[in-house]
Amino acid sequence: MIRLYILLALLVLIWAYWVVPRLQPSPGQWLQQRLKNISVALMIAIIIGLIVTGRLSVLIGLLGLLGTFLMRALPLLVKYAPYLQKLWLWRQQHSYQSGAAAKPATNAMSREQALEILGLQAGASEADIIQAHRQLIARVHPDKGGSNYLAAQINLAKQTLLRP
Repeated sequence: MIRLYILLALLVLIWAYWVVPRLQPSPGQWLQQRLKNISVALMIAIIIGLIVTGRLSVLIGLLGLLGTFLMRALPLLVKYAPYLQKLWLWRQQHSYQSGAAAKPATNAMSREQALEILGLQAGASEADIIQAHRQLIARVHPDKGGSNYLAAQINLAKQTLLRP
């Protein structure tokens, strides 16, 4: 019995040694499809190996265990779905933005650009600038799921307009 497992393991290793070097970096769609095909073929080989060795009941037992686990975990997943979604969005935002990308490209901004960003007219008072800044930053602040880049642009617009 153990010899059969060793033989199957060796066949999988030889197959992986033969297939993996032929996976050249290429357009993502082709590589993704190729990896799916390899995964399906590997799963079929494992199932055939379990059938041949008479251990298919182990796979069926694991599937039953997985089903039970999912049925018990489903209420928790529903309960914590909003928090998981916020965590997922935060992770996506921070994985795409590095520290350098989150900052504006330059510290130079014209008064016209700053007024446009804050939604003000020319000749706005200091109180109007501060109020517009507070309202905008409350909506796009990174702590509330907003963008680092937008918050930095709004802060830069305020600094530009309040600069003497």
